[in-house]
Amino acid sequence: MGFLLALLLAVPVAAQNITIAGPFTGINDTDATITLDPSQAQTALNVEVSDDGLALNKRAGYALTDTLTTTTSPVNGAISFKDATGRNIHLVASDNSIYTSIDGGAFTALLSTMPVNAKWDFCESGGTIYAFNDSHDVPWSWNGSVITYYADMPKASICAITTSRMLLAGTTDYPNRLYFSEAGDYTNFVVDIEVNSPSFDDIGLSGEKITALYATEAEWLIFKSNSFTSYQGTNQYDLVASVVSNRVGMGDPQAIVQHEGIVYFKGSDNKIWGYNSGTMVDTTKKLEATIALIPNTSAVLYKKYTSESDFNAGTFYNTTSSGTYGSIEPLKYVYSDTTEADFNNGTIDPALEVVNDSLYLASLGVTPNLGGYFVNIGAESNSTTNWTVSTDRPLIPSASFLGKTPSYGNYFFYSAAPMFTSFTGAYFSIYKSATDELVYTNSISGGLNVWTDKTISVDMSAYEDTNYYIEFKCNADAVGSGISGISTSFTRGTIDAVISHYNKTSTGEDKCAIDIRESSPSSSSGTFISQFHAIEAPTPHYGYFSNSSSVTTGSTIDFSIAFATATTGELGAWQSTSAVWCSTCPYYKWRAEIYATTNTVASPYVNSGSLTFQSTGYWLSDEVAAGVLTWGQFLADKTITGNADWTYTIAITTYAGGTDTATYESLTSGSLIMASTGTYVRLKAVNSFFSATDTVRTNDLSYSWNFATDKQSAAFEYLGNIYFSVPYNFSTTNNRILKLDTENTGWTIFDIPMNYPVVINDEVKFGSPTGGDVYRYPYGNTDNGAAIESYWKTKDFIGNNPYVEKEFQRISVISGTNGGSTLNVTYTLDTNESTTYAISLTSTTANFVRNNRVLPLGDTSQFFNLQIGNNAADQPWSFYGASIDYVEKPWRVLPEE
Repeated sequence: MGFLLALLLAVPVAAQNITIAGPFTGINDTDATITLDPSQAQTALNVEVSDDGLALNKRAGYALTDTLTTTTSPVNGAISFKDATGRNIHLVASDNSIYTSIDGGAFTALLSTMPVNAKWDFCESGGTIYAFNDSHDVPWSWNGSVITYYADMPKASICAITTSRMLLAGTTDYPNRLYFSEAGDYTNFVVDIEVNSPSFDDIGLSGEKITALYATEAEWLIFKSNSFTSYQGTNQYDLVASVVSNRVGMGDPQAIVQHEGIVYFKGSDNKIWGYNSGTMVDTTKKLEATIALIPNTSAVLYKKYTSESDFNAGTFYNTTSSGTYGSIEPLKYVYSDTTEADFNNGTIDPALEVVNDSLYLASLGVTPNLGGYFVNIGAESNSTTNWTVSTDRPLIPSASFLGKTPSYGNYFFYSAAPMFTSFTGAYFSIYKSATDELVYTNSISGGLNVWTDKTISVDMSAYEDTNYYIEFKCNADAVGSGISGISTSFTRGTIDAVISHYNKTSTGEDKCAIDIRESSPSSSSGTFISQFHAIEAPTPHYGYFSNSSSVTTGSTIDFSIAFATATTGELGAWQSTSAVWCSTCPYYKWRAEIYATTNTVASPYVNSGSLTFQSTGYWLSDEVAAGVLTWGQFLADKTITGNADWTYTIAITTYAGGTDTATYESLTSGSLIMASTGTYVRLKAVNSFFSATDTVRTNDLSYSWNFATDKQSAAFEYLGNIYFSVPYNFSTTNNRILKLDTENTGWTIFDIPMNYPVVINDEVKFGSPTGGDVYRYPYGNTDNGAAIESYWKTKDFIGNNPYVEKEFQRISVISGTNGGSTLNVTYTLDTNESTTYAISLTSTTANFVRNNRVLPLGDTSQFFNLQIGNNAADQPWSFYGASIDYVEKPWRVLPEE
């Protein structure tokens, strides 16, 4: 049996394998990561699938083509066409101008008196373009040489061209009206009754404006914000309207394109729909997480500042965020004396000494729990608490000794015959507590029936800084007999006392006594004055003093401050730390006066003294791209005391960075914001107070607005694939490209900010959403010189048996050769342990690179995923596949997480 078991144990566990290989499709951020198809990525950025689907490639970059005259305004319209002479013309609109580039040449201004930042829609037929904008200017046309204006045409904002007519919509007087021109004459909109005459149709209610138009060979597609209607026919008499959707419309008139008979458009729900012959299909079912972060064209949104990280996104001037409250508070400027060097930079009275970074009275010692020179030894104030009597004779405090009046405290021992015939004397001794070593003694023997006194004074200031105790003893005739008392411990100082003995030869009392007349330090007070502190806090500033010190029984420490206008100037009068401080003086000192009295029981000391100042200041929020349509409410929660308060204002501008110079307008908490509207927003909070003890805190801020994107999402077809430029993560401008790979039927995402793209030959020309720049794509391996971050993260692989753990052993990766490039590979276990390593893609012998890696022993988990990519400039990469080897572990009960 034992042999069979050993044989079974010797059989190696068979390794299993996970293979990652094409055909690849695209991203699926909707379904659970363990249920994805192996061809799908759970997340990816800037990665394309090859035409055959067998490789993943880092996307190409883009480059600057030209910079327009006004660099702060985005590109707000574009079209590409050939004029009658065959010239390739690229026309763009930005700021107040229309620019043209002919056959790839530099842009020149065609018109420069247009409405600033109007959004343009251009339609083209036969080498002539027709221009409309949302400022509802008189329409015009241009054929490459002549501009013609049409005062009688509807002042529309959007257009479309059918096989024979022009469609217009978006006028201010009839926003729900569809206009169509005379057949064969795009500029004639005078209504008549002939079949080919111009006409119009009002669609739905008058307040429901038409937001987009598109014409195919068979249909006129009319969109509103939340509806979609198809018109079939060619004239006013045979047009038939069919409602395609009463739920989905369009808000971005450029976000529509046709490919192989299917019309793709970005719906008002932000999904990309495919439409054909009355049927709509959601093409972005696998992109729900991405779609959720694309803002609707209109929504009520909020910006809140409630945490420390929220406020830290802004800029502070004499203010700071608080980790305790998550708020804005005045910035504290602290100037402290806490070290030996700090104290020595001040003025130290000879009566003081600095030991262990603290100030003490020099003669009182520095051990705080032992205190000064003289802890209560049991003789003060007629207390016997701290004395120990060594026999059964009582130690009796007395108000007087046979008519003597004690000056401080006195104690006596007595004896009556026949206990003792007589005492032989009274003894006063001082011993070291730790070793019982005698360091001082004095004695007296009394005369017959007479009190005998001896005055003693013991100066212990030169003694070691250790513990001592007093023994007072009355000895009897017999050796070893007698009565004694032992005091508690004390340290250095001066002890003045009288010892007395009264001896009687006849039967009666024998007495001996000690009278502690005085106990005082060799120095009873000292003064420390700090160094000058040059105050950096701007004026006016308000301050307060704080300290760390110990005031013991019988001692006092008085603190005060004084101001000066210069370090060499004369200090003003010393005043209480609670007095009103000079709010403009730049120099300060603080003072500590330390006192000890005769009943001081522990050394007073000062550990630190601090001057804390705060000044009025302000906080600026980060600049928020809000895309404001109308304002909502502003709310501020603040905590203030005394005369403190906050003032809140807001700045709005139409372009990024514009709030740096914009005028701030006032805000009132709880009220609607009355400021002008724009796209970029910044808050300012200014505090005011007049005392360092005022509480001046803003706890949270929020404001709401009716959000509106720039409505310039756009669609285009390039090399058989469909692209949509959209705002992402609640950006108000386009900052992502969604690419539908029609060959591999999957979506990928690029982080290219793109406005009004047009395809010219084999390139895409596009404008900047934030400035007057025109770019070309694809071009090179950088984004206008910047690095391209790219990654593809696989599904979570669970192996053949998802119910047991696996020990992952090896990874093999095959990549394409790209000299000078590096591919980063990150594998993650379900325990969230991620490991990254780099693969050099340089090879001189093959067009691919194979990399094998042994994983650390014990890399155990249930799930496994792989991420490949890099974040670099000029480092393209290709990935063909990977293999991960693992062995299954025995089934076991797993601890609950």
